[in-house]
Amino acid sequence: MKLYIDTRDNQQLILKLITKSKTYKLISQPEKAKADQILLQLEKLLVENNLKKEDITEIECEKKAGSFTGVRVGVSIANALSFALQIPVNNLPVGKQENPVY
Repeated sequence: MKLYIDTRDNQQLILKLITKSKTYKLISQPEKAKADQILLQLEKLLVENNLKKEDITEIECEKKAGSFTGVRVGVSIANALSFALQIPVNNLPVGKQENPVY
């Protein structure tokens, strides 16, 4: 299962869990900072769809133009999850990248 993270927009947070048969999507307009909400929203998406974080096999983090802070938040979360779950982010193997994903 692939986790897709998009935090570029200051007004919304987009998370997707993409399986072979279905895509689960959460779009949120967090009242608090995205950095405070992204992991809580990911957990909510997993629980609501009876999925486990261990089922995530790769991460795709949106890194195109957008809010600088928003992009940094998404990339930081993606890199932390990549390290914790030992899975690639944006097709870069864990621990093999010389520079962070961004």
